[in-house]
Amino acid sequence: MIVYVENRDGNTNVKTDLPELLTRCIKLLKNNQIYIKRTRMDAGSYYEDVIEVVRKNCKFFHIRANRSEAIRRQISQITD
Repeated sequence: MIVYVENRDGNTNVKTDLPELLTRCIKLLKNNQIYIKRTRMDAGSYYEDVIEVVRKNCKFFHIRANRSEAIRRQISQITD
């Protein structure tokens, strides 16, 4: 079920105003008593401002990070 659509120029970078777009979407959903439990986003959403908006408004979320050697090393050091 589609609950929100926002038209953007086809040449717009995926990160352009994304935190503001998400904030507008979440506010509209909450005003209609729709709450987000889970969200999943691609690597274009993997940056601090977006993560903060999602963290505050979703119980569970998955944002795919771009693959990099630095991230692989950090993940391999997780023990718990």
